[in-house]
Amino acid sequence: MVRQENLSAKIEQVERYLKLIEPFRPCDIEELKKNPERLAAAERFIYLICQSMIEAAEIYCKLSNFQRPETMSESFERIHEHGIISEQLCRSLVAMVGFRNALAHAYDKFNYAILADVLNNKLSDIREFIGKIRDN
Repeated sequence: MVRQENLSAKIEQVERYLKLIEPFRPCDIEELKKNPERLAAAERFIYLICQSMIEAAEIYCKLSNFQRPETMSESFERIHEHGIISEQLCRSLVAMVGFRNALAHAYDKFNYAILADVLNNKLSDIREFIGKIRDN
């Protein structure tokens, strides 16, 4: 049984990971590539942030009795359909699901420019999303 406490715990987890990633910002990907341990840590923190955000979205959908999402991306689409998040924010979060998948499955041609973009420009989208589901 999913409860509000589950969502609160997941939101706290996302916020904790967001604090841990701050020392990696602003991100210069060329500098990060020179330090493989730091690069691996940045990848891992971003993965954990994305995964926790996805889990928070899934819990939110269950608590709100939204139509059951079939995919991780659909969780954000359901939340958008109910007016909780904007279409633009939904698109950004869905793109992060794809990025999470690339990190998780170590696709051969991983684009590190995307990692830099997430670190430098997309964490605010995650913060906005967390704020929206916390307040609704």
